[in-house]
This record gives sequence, structure tokens and C-alpha cells, in this order.
Amino acid sequence: MNKQNIRALIVEDEPHMRDLIQKKISDLFSWMEIVDTAGDLDEAFNKIVSLEPDLIFLDIKLKNRTSFELLEKLPFLQSEVIFITAYNDFMLNAIRFSAIDYLLKPIDTEELIIAVEKAKKRISEKKENKRIKHLIENIKQPVNKQNRIGIPTSDGYEFIRINDIIRCEADRNYTLIFLDNDEKGKIMSSYNLKEFENLLSEMDFCRVHKSHLIHLTHVKRFSKTDGNTVTMMDDTIIPISRTKKDEFLMRIKTI
Repeated sequence: MNKQNIRALIVEDEPHMRDLIQKKISDLFSWMEIVDTAGDLDEAFNKIVSLEPDLIFLDIKLKNRTSFELLEKLPFLQSEVIFITAYNDFMLNAIRFSAIDYLLKPIDTEELIIAVEKAKKRISEKKENKRIKHLIENIKQPVNKQNRIGIPTSDGYEFIRINDIIRCEADRNYTLIFLDNDEKGKIMSSYNLKEFENLLSEMDFCRVHKSHLIHLTHVKRFSKTDGNTVTMMDDTIIPISRTKKDEFLMRIKTI
């Protein structure tokens, strides 16, 4: 993307935080234009519709309401969104699974730069922000294995059901996702394995080896012969490292 301006809207109900975000953006990104700010959902809705910003910095909680109410009214939103929140709560899982960036207050400068650079790349692609649709779906139901997770790839995102993931395997700084799905088979993701471990550890996934994260519900067999291994539903044999054996045996009993 050239140095053309990205037009941004800040939606935040705390005036001092609104001013702080605006100052940080002005100091860091000379190519970004703050077209306006909004302090509540109704004002934000009107300004998004009229101004059509490229990027929205959106506080999750606005005067006892949540910004997801706003997003439900904008089903075909093309703007990129970076969420801002003071709360590390259940809603962040839905945001992570939808492959959308968020910033925790107080805003860390390095994290802001990373989030904005990723948004800048997506804005240059000029595609409908389908990740917002998946976010609304994930917010409406408790996070479970039927939820879809956004998998970043080299050319965009793949949205797949968590329950379809058999295992994840490290491939240098990338990750191969193996699926219980004849059509796709596997996906190469630009996330590393640690990022998937952080996303999926509460969803019956277990890191059994430095190179392997497995879905425990897809384990077919555990063997002590020739070292500790598990056979997955796709018949792949995965080694279990000595330091991970006890955790694996404890967790597999709960499945």
C-alpha cells in the first residue's frame, strides 16, 4: 500500500482515553487521518455510515452497552476493526477465534503498531470484513467445539470448525493444521504453534511435543511401546515428550 491516508474513526466513551488514542496515532502514523470520534453507539453508527472509515478503533464497552450491538447493525461492514478493552474476559476468546486484533488498556505502543500494520495490509486488499460476521456468530453462543476459528494463511483467512481440527504441527515459524475434512485435508497457517496452543488449550487441545498440538477428542490410541506415542484418527503417530506425558495422561482421562 502506498503512503495514501488511511481514514480512521475512534469510538471511545472516555474523553481522556479518546484523546490519548488520538495523540498516539498522530505521533506514530503520519499517513493516518482521524476523520472523527464518537462517544456512544448511536453516534458511532451514524458516523460509520456517513464517513465510511477504513479503520475503526472500537471500545468494547460503551456506557453499559457493548459494541457488538453496533456490529450487528452493520452486517456488511468493510472497515477494519481494532477492539480496545480494559477487560480480559470471555469476549476476547470470541475475538481471538475470529482473527481480529484487540488492544488492552493501557495501550501498549508496540502492540498498537503491530495491530495497525496488520490492519493496513488488510485495508489494501479492499475485501469485505467477513471476520466481523464470524465474530458475531461466536459472541452469540458460548465458545465450544462447533465455533469457527479464523486461520490466517498466506492469502487471507480460512474459517473452520474447531471440532474439525485433528492436530497442529510446527513447520518452522508456520503451522500445518490437519483436518477431519476430505475437501481441505490440511491448511498452512502463518501463526506459529505457540499461538495455536494459546488459542486452543481450553478446547481439549494438548501440546504433547515441541512440534505437536493434538486434539484429544481425535486420539485413537496411546502406546507405551517404543516410547510414548499417540495414534490420531487420521492414523498419524505422534510422539509424546517425557515432560508432557503426565499432563497428557491427566487430560485424556477427562475427555
